[in-house]
Amino acid sequence: MNEKDRLVRGVPETERTLDLIYQEFLLRVQLGESPDPADYLRRFPQYAADLKKQFELFDALSDNSNAMDNLDSSEGLGGAPESMAAQSIDGYRILGIIGQGSTGTVYEAEQVAVGRKVALKIMPQGISPQSPRLKRFLLEARAAASLDHAGIVPVYDVGQHQGCPYYVMKLICGFDLQQVIACLRDDADFDAEDETGRLSIQQIAARFDARHCTDSYRAVAQLGSEIARALYYASHVGIIHRDVKPANLILDADSHVWLTDFGLAHLDGESMLTKTGDLLGTPMYMSPERLTEGPPFADARCDVYSLGATLFELLTRHTPFPKSDFPTLIQRILAADTPTCSRMDESIPHDLSIIIEKSMARLPADRYESAEAMADDLDRFANGQPVRARALTRWQKSMRFVKKHAQVAVAATLGVSLLALLGFIGLTYHLSRLTAANSDLEDSRDRTRQLLYIAEMNLAYASANSGQADVAREWLDRQRPRSGQRDLRGVEWGILHGQVTRPQPLVLRGHEGDVLEVASVPQRNWLISVGEDAQLRVWDTRDGHLVKVLEPATGPLAAVAVSPDGRFVASGFEELAIWDLNTGEKTRVIVPALPSTLESIAFSHDGHYLAGGCRYHQIFVASVDEGQVVAQRDDSARHEYMGFSPDDSYIYSHIMRGESNILRRWRRDLTTVDQDFDNPMNRVNGRLRTMALASDGRWLAACGEHQERLLLFDSQTGEVRKLSKSRHDGGRAVAISHVARVVAVGRMDGTIEYFYDRSDESRGSHNIDGIDVEQSRSESAHTGIIFDMEALPDGRFASCGEDGLVMIHAPPPAESYTRDGPTGTVPVWISSNLATGQLAAVDRDGQLWMDRENRAWQRVPEQVGPLSTLLFSPSGARLWLALRNGDVGWIDPDIPDRFHHAKKLERAALRLAVSPDEKWMAAMDDRHVDIYHLPVWDCQSSNSMDRVPINLEFSPHGSCIAYIDGNQVAIVELPSGQITTQLNDVARPLCVAWRNETTLAAGYSNGQIGLWNVVTGQRERTLRGHEGRTTALVFDPSGKTLISAGQPGSIALWHVDTGQTLGTLYQRHADTEHERHLNEDANFSFLQFGPEYHSLIANWHSLELESRSPTVFRWRW
Repeated sequence: MNEKDRLVRGVPETERTLDLIYQEFLLRVQLGESPDPADYLRRFPQYAADLKKQFELFDALSDNSNAMDNLDSSEGLGGAPESMAAQSIDGYRILGIIGQGSTGTVYEAEQVAVGRKVALKIMPQGISPQSPRLKRFLLEARAAASLDHAGIVPVYDVGQHQGCPYYVMKLICGFDLQQVIACLRDDADFDAEDETGRLSIQQIAARFDARHCTDSYRAVAQLGSEIARALYYASHVGIIHRDVKPANLILDADSHVWLTDFGLAHLDGESMLTKTGDLLGTPMYMSPERLTEGPPFADARCDVYSLGATLFELLTRHTPFPKSDFPTLIQRILAADTPTCSRMDESIPHDLSIIIEKSMARLPADRYESAEAMADDLDRFANGQPVRARALTRWQKSMRFVKKHAQVAVAATLGVSLLALLGFIGLTYHLSRLTAANSDLEDSRDRTRQLLYIAEMNLAYASANSGQADVAREWLDRQRPRSGQRDLRGVEWGILHGQVTRPQPLVLRGHEGDVLEVASVPQRNWLISVGEDAQLRVWDTRDGHLVKVLEPATGPLAAVAVSPDGRFVASGFEELAIWDLNTGEKTRVIVPALPSTLESIAFSHDGHYLAGGCRYHQIFVASVDEGQVVAQRDDSARHEYMGFSPDDSYIYSHIMRGESNILRRWRRDLTTVDQDFDNPMNRVNGRLRTMALASDGRWLAACGEHQERLLLFDSQTGEVRKLSKSRHDGGRAVAISHVARVVAVGRMDGTIEYFYDRSDESRGSHNIDGIDVEQSRSESAHTGIIFDMEALPDGRFASCGEDGLVMIHAPPPAESYTRDGPTGTVPVWISSNLATGQLAAVDRDGQLWMDRENRAWQRVPEQVGPLSTLLFSPSGARLWLALRNGDVGWIDPDIPDRFHHAKKLERAALRLAVSPDEKWMAAMDDRHVDIYHLPVWDCQSSNSMDRVPINLEFSPHGSCIAYIDGNQVAIVELPSGQITTQLNDVARPLCVAWRNETTLAAGYSNGQIGLWNVVTGQRERTLRGHEGRTTALVFDPSGKTLISAGQPGSIALWHVDTGQTLGTLYQRHADTEHERHLNEDANFSFLQFGPEYHSLIANWHSLELESRSPTVFRWRW
């Protein structure tokens, strides 16, 4: 892998997502907004720790304390720049912090050996080696170190300290131009002196203020000329700065200007750092082509534009375009007239205003051809000579008015045409220009929305992949078009929407105050809830309606239990009583006088006993038949859980005494402690909140509020088998569903987090070893604390909370996809019927398997011999089969027991392809590609190759066919059968897919994807994303979205017109039990859409896969 590819591949999803989130925050700040960091922590809880450190650093450097008031500051900054003071790094003693650039933190330091003051820029600790921020830091060091110019801050040294890259620059004592402009805006005291005797910022700023300096405009021109010549030097050696703005220009005591911060520089011959990198920078200084076209079209004239915008602000004290929200600002930059300085301030000389206007022309061709040409004109102005820049002519201005106000211009032109017939030819000409101009304007607006759409789809997929379905839905909802807007959404939106959109939970309202516990009545599909209002409310879990309200208790109810037969419910406040669910009346008082609040209660499995815990007093066992307590133990602790073992021999309890937690198993008579569980929470002063026992009694789950952990215990040995750290607030309730094979945790922030049994055991065998505590999915539920959760018999969960609500939820699926496949074997080739969704597969032994969606795979009895490959016809009416003996024929998918022989080939076909009109078939063996005309089977062409050909694809209309031969893709025209184009590349192609009749995508062994024009044979675009081989490709019907599969086990979505990623649909996690069997050397060998393009099928293929593991993946939406 060369260095170019390393810049864009292998970036961890977490780093890319953090980069996107923080860049959005910075963009909003730069646009004058005041984004609340706490809002980002709420939206992205899985990244809260990293974001909080970044926001605290931002706050420390910008004095933006108001935005941080509502953040918890109890934790230290930890790794903050201030903590570096007085440290030494490789001979440099750090003296203090100067500020933060786009890629790192800058410190004032002393080079001890020579006693020289320097500026030391350091990358923060903990940054991934593949992080885009690290890439930009190294690029900045490389770019700056390669420059030797009096106007560019020189680099003295580059190194690395404890894994943190750094480089050393000349220390410039002065102020950046942004500070100077702020001083001018504030109308400060320009006579003030710096306490050190140096020129103060006020004195420096006064040089550029016409009210205090008669030569101020000349000073602005001289300053601009210095910057322009530095930019020209950089561009002359192949470096475009791409982030010219006031903050990156430093004025020293002599008012000499220095250009710094090459963190976003673009070096000739280098690929972009990330697909989102084009959006990095400060929008108000970015040229229109930077926002729309990207790096191939953003040359050195983009720096000319940015310098013009900077000088505009220095002259007028205003940015060229008013600060507003991001989409509005982008629209103004792309569509508004070029601003003119003299309109803002009539005292600004006309020639200087014209120079700025020319440098900021919306079209690059209308600007200075280089920064040197701009510098020459600024020097002419400073020396009192005529400048070469010219204001737009009236004709040019009228044409720009036409472009901006197309409808008005059309109306005016139509009026003129009525007055003068001779103007008809001119009118026709103008109308065509107006139509084109209006189309250009709409295209610019669409491109702006398109960039936002791509960035936010990436965030939506990142949120979904991290289990944040709620956040993903928010991003998706933002993409719905407003009235009159073009709908930009493609299949990528539909795919993700189908994964994160689920039925809304049932919300049961009626309680007043906190609802503290719920219990299921599985025999009747009922749910009982109790709370502070002393009511026992009975709900129907099927539709959520209130069935009845039982006779109220004497006070608040904190515990409830249902008898095994579903007839009685036990609860109580100062007494333990039983209610009859048939009549709704209190029928019996078991314990007439409880010593304190009853906070836990459970029926034995035979229904004859009740175990309960009274807060800070005792635990007891009462006989339901006798109506009295038969065993008790005094204990001044809280007892938040009581439960019987499946054989009723033992009682499990959770005892909470101060910060100490005990999970204990008692003999039923409470005389003997049988087992105290090993609780790691006690070793960290943590607190368990609740627990739940598996129905088979072999294991139990508990959740704690310290480090938000879920713990799974072996109930026989008492040892912790698994322990997880959540990304949400502390756990408060836990429930186990053996039907859904899910452990659900209700948390203090109202979120429910789901942990899944991902083992391959049969459904219903809920195994602790299969529960994945690292990968979870979550959803927002209650407002405030969730007090209790209960598993329902249909696999759903009930919850209750301090918001007074009871809810019933269906847990989200463990994955966004389903996995299946032929039983006991591995398919080596599959095909999908686009008409019916039926799948067919060939296994290693040449056996045929068929499947319809939602039905089990079935092996089709062998008719004529083992198969080598198969293919559904485009209409789905036939399933073509190629046998290992060379025979080719077909079967009816609905009547698979009859084989229709069609042709005997000399060699067994390894691949088949059928044209869309089903008039042509291509057959590929180990050395040939033969094309036959159906149904007569005339061989139209036969092409021989030295290497085994792979992949075989007809174009959408069947005018040509593509196949891979060694390091090239061959295009064969039909009906001539001649090879018309050969697409050559250094890397080896592995797969192809047609976008339309003239454009083909090819996936390569180096992970790249090339988009080729098959008419010219030229590569039009390169997509970079997969770390290993690109192994499968498929376009959506519109051709706007490309889906690719590659190593190591990823499926990505691409926006074809821009070449940017839209998100990652799937990423293999080799460290999970669920996917451990998916070998690293394997790959997705097949991608195809299902019926009406509402599903996607992929096949994971390797000769070493375990046959018991299903390898056919399906996403449905």
